[in-house]
Amino acid sequence: MSQGACSYPHVGVAVAAPGAKPRVLVEPTSRALVAYAWSTDGRLAVDREADFTSDKRGKRHPWPKRVASDYHMVSRAGDAAIRRAMLRVARSLKGGAEREPVLARMRRDMAPVQDRYDEVEDTIVRDTISVELDSWLRAAGFEGVESADEFMC
Repeated sequence: MSQGACSYPHVGVAVAAPGAKPRVLVEPTSRALVAYAWSTDGRLAVDREADFTSDKRGKRHPWPKRVASDYHMVSRAGDAAIRRAMLRVARSLKGGAEREPVLARMRRDMAPVQDRYDEVEDTIVRDTISVELDSWLRAAGFEGVESADEFMC
């Protein structure tokens, strides 16, 4: 299941005999598959990366009054481009969307912004985006972002 070019792939394990339909042994998830091996009794042993973020909704909080318009970009056009991506995030979360699809959409929306505006790589810009994104995620009952990699390519 692809979340987009900038998103982490969902990895699982399937087996198939030549010409047969694959049989899924481990369902695909965003948690990395560290290792797998067949045990002596014929079962599959799987080691997955720990899942430090949760897609489960917790307690919801009041929605922010508005989406920020200043992200410390050099140009107004750069601020406006980031704001458009944040408006989409806000609408999606208010509409009941889940955390990872919202972040995947944010990564897709931020890709052209990153290509056009170099200052989006500045720490102050990324931190400002993180703070704004966290306020919307927490209002929806989700955990905030751990790093800029969660919302930027």
